[in-house]
Amino acid sequence: MTDFNDYKISKFNAVLFVLIFLLAIYLPLAGSIMQTSSIRASTEKRILATIPAAPDSYKLLKRYPEKFDIYYKDNFGFRSDLLWYNKIKYLVGNSPSDKVILGKDGWLFFNGEPFTDLQNTIRGIRKLTETELEQYAEVLVARHHWLQAQGIKYLLIIAPNKHTIYREYLPNSLFQVDEETLTDQFFDYIQRHTDVSVLDLRQVLLSQKASETNLYFKTDTHWNHLGANIAQNEIANILNTYYPEQITPILYNDKDFQIKTGPGGDLSRLLGLNKNFTDIYHNPILDPCSKRAVPKDGNFSVPFTTRCGKTELNALVFRDSFFEHLYQYISLYFNRATFVSKRIEYASLNKYINNDRPDIVIEEWAERYLVSVPEIEPEFKLKN
Repeated sequence: MTDFNDYKISKFNAVLFVLIFLLAIYLPLAGSIMQTSSIRASTEKRILATIPAAPDSYKLLKRYPEKFDIYYKDNFGFRSDLLWYNKIKYLVGNSPSDKVILGKDGWLFFNGEPFTDLQNTIRGIRKLTETELEQYAEVLVARHHWLQAQGIKYLLIIAPNKHTIYREYLPNSLFQVDEETLTDQFFDYIQRHTDVSVLDLRQVLLSQKASETNLYFKTDTHWNHLGANIAQNEIANILNTYYPEQITPILYNDKDFQIKTGPGGDLSRLLGLNKNFTDIYHNPILDPCSKRAVPKDGNFSVPFTTRCGKTELNALVFRDSFFEHLYQYISLYFNRATFVSKRIEYASLNKYINNDRPDIVIEEWAERYLVSVPEIEPEFKLKN
């Protein structure tokens, strides 16, 4: 027979559970209503989405739910207060984001590949097929010869992944299964089957890294300015073979950098723990012309042009985020350099060539994007 007191306790627990459940559901909504529309996320260093305007057409109405969803994800009540949970997960060795791998000694590694399983790529399991390698060769040769026919040189640069240079800081679980990686396949095939200039920066960065001086940020996806300095010197060495009378490679030394400690990088922001991390920044002291024409808001996704007048040469650069630490150095080698944040495609390349008349087209890809083989565009095929 059920004791009356036990029944009261059971009922009390049930009511308490329901109240907690309702509180969990409606507290964020209440917070959203009460909070101001203030709205820079201190942990993520970005402007939060604002509430979308009321739709005044059927087309805008169809897109309104998507826009409101983005707004609500950024602004639900007590959002920033709930990020403490991320810190607890990190402290027990569990990454708060599936896009970040927690490495040794506070190192963070990017795991946000949109095209493949990064962990299998790291371990040498993911490979390029023979068909993919053949397509790579066809695409790059077509671009190279199309530009060559117009008197323009082409150089492709592959920026190594952080885990390629600092593999020793990966978790022990990410051991290498096959010594030959997808990247090894790519360089070997392109060098044996094409006449395209492709710069492999892995060995020079591996040979010059030192335990006391990192070439990549511990808390960011990218190389720092010390790594970029080594990379730009290698790029300039190739440019020197093309234009020996006009390009003189410069490798900057310690006195050319100002060292400071700053907040954590993009990977710490993905964890929601930017305030809990710091990193070391080596800011270069360069000719001021390298900073001209850069968007004042720092939005590198917008094409921009630098004019340094160092030579008579003009460059057109298609690049990704790794070049944000390279453009200042590279611009100093040219009269004019235009930087475009995308991969090459025929329409944009043809437009910029007609406008800028470059002497060389440089394309840079992060190593992780080698899994995404470019499509073959028939416009690049030369007519006989």
